[in-house]
Amino acid sequence: MYNICMLPGNNLFPFINSSIHISKGVLGIVLVLFLVVYGVVSAVLFYHWRRYGMHSGAVVLAELIFVLVSALLIYMAIIGIAVYLN
Repeated sequence: MYNICMLPGNNLFPFINSSIHISKGVLGIVLVLFLVVYGVVSAVLFYHWRRYGMHSGAVVLAELIFVLVSALLIYMAIIGIAVYLN
């Protein structure tokens, strides 16, 4: 198995000399916990934007960008986990 730490002259992480193996269950639990925390933080952020943002156009744009970028990042995380597990 290829590991970047095995390259000659790589002194970036000299203490790492093996690949990391993470099981499906651990990745699933980490993803779910992350999504729960992310959801709570997002709810608080949306509440404050709506409560104190005075319903301006900038708040609507910020919410739209936040949702689109969040969806893209979550999609990429799920695809990355799926690729890693195969």
